Amino acid sequence: MHLRASLAVLLLPLAVACGPGPGGGPADGPIHSIWEEDSDPDNNSAADGEPVSVDWTGSVTIEGSMSDCGYDPDENWPWTGDEDNYLVEVPADGYLDAVLTWDTGADLDMLIYFEPPSGFTISPDEQLASADDDGEISYLFDEAHDEGDEVVFGVLCASGPNGDYSLRIGWED
Repeated sequence: MHLRASLAVLLLPLAVACGPGPGGGPADGPIHSIWEEDSDPDNNSAADGEPVSVDWTGSVTIEGSMSDCGYDPDENWPWTGDEDNYLVEVPADGYLDAVLTWDTGADLDMLIYFEPPSGFTISPDEQLASADDDGEISYLFDEAHDEGDEVVFGVLCASGPNGDYSLRIGWED
């Protein structure tokens, strides 16, 4: 009994000191969060991306859904269907990666804007498409971001059935 009580007294400060504190942060350990797409239809423009307002440091997974897929290569902006754009704030200095996954057989594309765009002429910094509807697109940023930087991630459906997707944004120093 004495040994068990002594271990509890010794380990208690470690458990309290190592957990994520209010607001979190890299020194507190990674925080993995989930964000669900809201029903507001106003996130169809990269200039007005839906803010992902959740504390995270390790990763944040955005759960969304696609409807109305469409693509017309003769248009200036060829995606004519559902577009979901998310404004993500970098939690601390470090590197980001992104992985978009789905299992509906749809043709999804991921657009990345290294900073929130403004105006009417908007070109993404990165445009990534899936190969043969394989259900996954990934991107590893090759330059570090500063804490507080904002990045916009767009998920667009070119063709195929409606369905759900997950966009995981990871961070590490």
